[in-house]
This record gives sequence, structure tokens and C-alpha cells, in this order.
Amino acid sequence: MERPAEPLVQRLLVCRYSRSISPELIDEVLDLLRTSLPAADRRATQWALLRRAAACLDGSPWQRAEQLSAIIARWTGRPSDPVRALLYDATLTGLRLPATARGIYKILTTER
Repeated sequence: MERPAEPLVQRLLVCRYSRSISPELIDEVLDLLRTSLPAADRRATQWALLRRAAACLDGSPWQRAEQLSAIIARWTGRPSDPVRALLYDATLTGLRLPATARGIYKILTTER
């Protein structure tokens, strides 16, 4: 079941990267959404972004979880490629990124 804010957040992210709306305005709206959404909605949004990041990688769900956890461990916080851009967006939920391959694997294999 899709949460009411998820389509809005996804549309705002598309607008930000296509530069059809000022990135500063999008950041302000995302900050407001982050503070106003319940934690469960923020977690669902973060998990959806992590699944999209993992989908950019090759291998089984476990291999993708290992790769993603290694990327997170080395990540500087800059959205330098598509996977890291999705990780950056996932951090905008205000929740910590999972630190272990096991935690990421759980996200990748849990029903949406």
C-alpha cells in the first residue's frame, strides 16, 4: 500500500534533478515533509529509496545488500552517482541508514 506522501516526495525529487523547480525550494519542502510525516511513513520512503539503490546493483538480494552496505560504509555523503544520489535522498528522511548487510537484506526481501 502506497503512503499518501510517497508520490509527492518522488515527484519533488524528479523535479529537483530535472531542475524544473529550484533545488532550494525542493529542499525546503522536503525538510517540512520530513518533520511532519510520521516515522513509519519516513521509514517506508527510506526503504523504497534503498530498494531503488539496490536495484542499480548486480547480483542476488544478499550480494546487493553486501554491496550497498559497503557503499554506505565508505560513503562521504555526496550524491556522486545514481546509487549515492538515492542514498542521499534516503538520508533526507531524517532516519539513519542501515549499517549492516543483514539490515539491508531484510529491507530488500521484506514485502512492501
